[in-house]
This record gives sequence, C-alpha cells and structure tokens, in this order.
Amino acid sequence: MRYEFVLQKREGPYPFEEIEAQLGTQGALMQADGSGVWPLVPPLQCFIRRTQEGERHFHSLGLSMDNNHEKASQAFLALVGFAQSQGLQLVDAQLLKEATERDEAAFLAQYGRLLEYADSYGSTVFAHKPSLTWMTHSLSPKPAKGLLANPLAKVLLVLLVVAVLVFYKLAQKALAPLM
Repeated sequence: MRYEFVLQKREGPYPFEEIEAQLGTQGALMQADGSGVWPLVPPLQCFIRRTQEGERHFHSLGLSMDNNHEKASQAFLALVGFAQSQGLQLVDAQLLKEATERDEAAFLAQYGRLLEYADSYGSTVFAHKPSLTWMTHSLSPKPAKGLLANPLAKVLLVLLVVAVLVFYKLAQKALAPLM
C-alpha cells in the first residue's frame, strides 16, 4: 500500500524527460520508461511512474508506508520542496488537493488513517508489525466479531458438517432396506 501523489505542470506540456533528469539529480533511480524509485528518507521510498490519461501527462508518485511520523513528515516535505523547486504542482490524491508545506498536518492525519486502514484489514504494509506511538489512537488490529472469528470455531463447524453428512449417509444405508 502506498500514499499516492500526482506531480503535474499547472499548464502547458509536461516535460517528462526534464523532470526525470531532475529526479535523477535528487537521487531517484530512473528507468528509460520513466519509472523509478526515489529513496527519500530511508526506509521510505517514492515509486515513480509516467502516466498519460488522454491529453493529461504527469508522474504518479507512490510514497511507501512506514510507522515513523518524523520520516513520513520529512518525505512529504521533500516531495513538496521538489515540486516547488521545479515549478510543478504536487497533488495529494487522497485529499484531492494541491499539497503544500501548510498541508503537512492534514497529510500526516490522512497518512495515519491509511496506516490504520491497512492495519485493520491485515494489509501487508510493513515487514514488521507497526507500533504507531505517534498516533493519538491505537492502531492495534480490530478483533473480528462473530462466531466464525475464532479459528477453533471454524474447525469445529467443519467437523460438525462432516459428522452430519456421515450420519446422513449411514442413516440412508440403514433405512434403504425398509423403503
């Protein structure tokens, strides 16, 4: 799971090669097809890809997820700084608005919600279990509800169904001569 941004020009043609060259000078490892990886603030990386939708040309940026509040903030500010230095617009695809330095708190709140969503649905965001001490609320996994939330209950239910089917077949065979 990644936090998505769009890097685009406010108006006029979008110079893919020029932007990719600038990303390369910032440490991004770019491929000939316009895709790349930018190690912003290790372990956070930004995955880059060229995108064309009709007449619109832009770069899609996917920021990897991590449970470190400070690193997420540094990565966000690095993306905003790069966009501003190139005269480009950085659009936060989750918040559907242009991302600026003033939006750091809104970004961190949405980033935290995305982490919580990933954690509650068991998404593989991290190589390890996150401990988000910087959040004001717990991101511990939500306990599943209902009888089938317990793995033992699932096994017992399967055994019960098998027992009923076996009993049914035995009863059929026993009653077959009587019918």
